[in-house]
Amino acid sequence: MLHGALGPLLAEGRIDGAYDKLLVRLGGLEEMPLGLLSPYQGFSEEQYQACKRVMQERFAEWLPRL
Repeated sequence: MLHGALGPLLAEGRIDGAYDKLLVRLGGLEEMPLGLLSPYQGFSEEQYQACKRVMQERFAEWLPRL
């Protein structure tokens, strides 16, 4: 799942916190902000939406049913 959903983002080499926030938000906590304090860079809303589409298409059974 990690490589399937986050594949292109893994190559960006962000700090662990950026990936943690992305995964928490993908897990259902839509209120989770993706930004990080300077000088670190989180993921954009567009990157999140792309991952979410992959998760819904390939790993729907792993997502919470709301």
